[in-house]
Parts: sequence; structure tokens; C-alpha cells
Amino acid sequence: MRVRKRGDFRKVQRSGRKTGGRYLILLSMDNNLPASRFGITVSRKTGNAVTRNRIKRRIRELQRLNRGSTLAGKDIVVIATRQASDASFQEMEAEYRDLLRKSGLKKESRGR
Repeated sequence: MRVRKRGDFRKVQRSGRKTGGRYLILLSMDNNLPASRFGITVSRKTGNAVTRNRIKRRIRELQRLNRGSTLAGKDIVVIATRQASDASFQEMEAEYRDLLRKSGLKKESRGR
């Protein structure tokens, strides 16, 4: 489940809710589908192709690890900032989880 079309990316960027951090910017909006769709944007300003692809792989892994704790029925676009090329995976993971929580996309955990 991915956001693929340019029009869908533009729609999320225009009217979605924006939550930003040092390494990532998270945009989200309702999609009226039973599952959430994810998209990734990494600008050429972040580095060369090798760097951009490494960042995209990390973001895809973050989304995979947190898919079960993310609310359904949303389009979520993650934009990497220039500082993302200098971040470790652990720093990006902590920020991604924090952005999910801040934006209200994290499912409520039913703990003890």
C-alpha cells in the first residue's frame, strides 16, 4: 500500500496535516480506504543517489516496523530533510515514532 501518483502526493502536501522534526517531516490525511498508504520523498538536496537511496531504505524499514501501530485509513507521506543523511537509524527511528505520536497516527496501546 503505497502512495504512488504525483496527484496523490500533491493532495497530501496541500491539505494534509504536517508534523516536522529534525530529520523527517510527516504529512498525513484521511484516504477513505481500509488500510493506510505510505509515500516517501527525498530531495536531491539531501545528497547523491547513494545517499538518497540509503535514506529511502531506512524510511521504508521504519514504516515496515511501525505498520502495526499506525492507524488505518490514512495517506502518510514522509519527507526527508537535509540532516537525514547525517542521522543514524536509531535517531531516525526515535524521531519517526515521536512524529507518529505527535500527529495522532499511533494506535493507542492497551497496556497494563
